[in-house]
Amino acid sequence: PNLGQLVSEATRSPLSDELPTNLDEQQMSEEPTHVLTKQAAIDMQTAQVLPSIAEISSPQPTPTASAAPQAGTAPPPAPQSNAGREPQATEPTPAADETVPRQYFIIVAGYASAVTLALLYLLLFGMGNSKRHALESLPDLVPEIRKDGAVGMPRVLPKMDVADGHVLKLGESQRYGNLQVTPVRVTRGPIQFVHAYGNVRAKKDPSGPVLKLWLKFENVSKDQEFPPLDRALVFRRIFDPKLESEFSLNFLCAEDQRVPKAGERHFVYDMPEFSEFNLDGQHLEHWLKPGETMETYIPSVEGITNFDGEWVWRVLFRKGLNRESGRGVTTLIDVKFDGEDVLADS
Repeated sequence: PNLGQLVSEATRSPLSDELPTNLDEQQMSEEPTHVLTKQAAIDMQTAQVLPSIAEISSPQPTPTASAAPQAGTAPPPAPQSNAGREPQATEPTPAADETVPRQYFIIVAGYASAVTLALLYLLLFGMGNSKRHALESLPDLVPEIRKDGAVGMPRVLPKMDVADGHVLKLGESQRYGNLQVTPVRVTRGPIQFVHAYGNVRAKKDPSGPVLKLWLKFENVSKDQEFPPLDRALVFRRIFDPKLESEFSLNFLCAEDQRVPKAGERHFVYDMPEFSEFNLDGQHLEHWLKPGETMETYIPSVEGITNFDGEWVWRVLFRKGLNRESGRGVTTLIDVKFDGEDVLADS
């Protein structure tokens, strides 16, 4: 029951209806303690109702179906207190520091995609080629000295293929380490000699006709100075007891003679490493500075008269220096040419 209902019932109490209205003054004076005026009865009834009124002012639980008002009774007015109200749903405002800017998200997503693609490329292509070819980088011949005092030289059989990208045709250019290499031309003619120390009286007769492979070297490093060729790299030969013959890393032959064990292969010109003469125009031992370019040639042995068809010339050269040890690093290339490409010496 609410406040209005309790007050209504108090004013209509049966107690007030049963109060005597026709008592004379004598009866009222004789029994003052047993007679209540109508106003007093109303006050008493109201006092009994006050505790219930106090309870109404406190929050009440939501009435259930069993506590619905009786038929014929007007529904009580809705209480104005906010205690029974449900708070209205409001959309929370996101904090500024919890929101990722769209441009940052795009940058991070793009970077993650690029890294993923790079890893996939390495897994599919890079890992399979991670093992270097055996002839990609070879030790330098000059500082590699064995315990017996001899300079070591790797034994590379002619039938072994060079590394990928190490086969060039005339006019093609490729970088190897710190050196850009271009086979320019092949000529045929005699070798002229000059004295190494400028003694004009010392003479050496020209050689017979030989093939000459002309190469252009360019030092593309920023801080290394080194000679691409020297006498040891070009002219060194060793006796191989297994082959029972001389062996060299530099040779030339017809293409179909490279692989067979009994193939006809030709060495470069037979020149002592410590001769007092140099080959005119060869420029061996020249230390190439960063950005500098030089052109030189490698001569074949004398006596090659038939050079028709496809030929291959294997060349050993220095492509740079090892930054930790300071030693030279060499490599091999195959230069392919046709007999029709051979020009007369000018």
